Amino acid sequence: MIRKLHFAALLATLALASGCATTDTSSEFLADDVGSFSRFLIVGQAGDYNSRAEFERLVVSEIRARGASATAYHVAAGGNVPISRDSIREAVQGRNIDAVVLTRVINSDTDAQLRTASTETLASRRDNGLIDLFRYDYREVTGPSDLDLEISVTIVTELYDVGDEALVWAAKSSVAPVETMAELINSAVESVAGSLDRDDLIAD
Repeated sequence: MIRKLHFAALLATLALASGCATTDTSSEFLADDVGSFSRFLIVGQAGDYNSRAEFERLVVSEIRARGASATAYHVAAGGNVPISRDSIREAVQGRNIDAVVLTRVINSDTDAQLRTASTETLASRRDNGLIDLFRYDYREVTGPSDLDLEISVTIVTELYDVGDEALVWAAKSSVAPVETMAELINSAVESVAGSLDRDDLIAD
């Protein structure tokens, strides 16, 4: 069944909090005769600007390495500009973009374990839907200790054809637990760029 989501509707929803999740979690083409694209706007929707900007930069690099043109949203917008209807439209119109790739986190899980020489203490996690390494309550322990982290996320990537303002493709990825934010970002980038490439959505 072919489903169409107008680009204007996407732009309206981008003003909402980043914790909001799309209801479309399938990995499939959502329109007939979807071709490849050559000029992408890469948008990462997350609460932390530095992580989002790094994600966008790396996806841009991967797409360019595959022969297409790509621009990071934070570059097009001029920095840490909130994602909005107007800012997306300005970025698209000013750079002759033919596709918008939006990636958002729909679920995140961070486990922290505090280890000491004599005992182990499991941190009490307060998961608010975003990666936040500092929102933990710990029991007091004595002696040397190490904090082990495991971070995992589920992301959804949506591809919008600017020409007819439609959602034409979507993919869902679950990133396996990793220990650092850098590993998490790299895994997400590989998933997004690889999926676009495998489905021949990136023009040579």
